[in-house]
Amino acid sequence: MGTTESGPGAVLVAYDHSAGSRRALARAVALAQALGCGLLIVHVIEWSPYRFTIPEDNAERHRQRQAEIAAAENEVLAPACRVAGEAGVAAEALVRHGHVAESLSELAAARAAALIVCGRRGQSRIQSLLLGSVATSLVQISQVPVLVVP
Repeated sequence: MGTTESGPGAVLVAYDHSAGSRRALARAVALAQALGCGLLIVHVIEWSPYRFTIPEDNAERHRQRQAEIAAAENEVLAPACRVAGEAGVAAEALVRHGHVAESLSELAAARAAALIVCGRRGQSRIQSLLLGSVATSLVQISQVPVLVVP
C-alpha cells in the first residue's frame, strides 16, 4: 500500500471502519496534528493460529488470508489514509491477523508508538461482561497509553 512511514512516536489507531473507529480516527488525526507526528492505522483480522487443519486445507487458508488482507487494504485502510492525508498527517497502514488487542499492543510496543487510540463499541453491559471487548483488553494489557474514544 502506498503510504508514508509513520516512524517512532506515532499515534496508532485501531480501525475497522465502524462508527466507533471512525470517531477514533478523527481523534487520532487531531492528536497527530497537535503532536506533529505520524499516524499508524491498523486493521486486525481476528485469526486463530490454533485452528486444526489438514495439509489440503493449508493452501485454501493461505489464499483466504491473502484475499482478506487485500480487501482490508483497499476497502478499509485506503479511505482512512485519505482522511489522514487530507488533514496533512503522514499515515502508514498495516493489516495484521491475530487476536485484536494482543496484536495492537504488540505492534504499538514494537513501533514505539506514543499512544493507541481505539473506539468503544456499543455492546450492552452484559455482553461486555461476558465477552469482554477490544478496548477493555487493550487497556489491561498494553504497555503504551490507550485512549478509548466513545
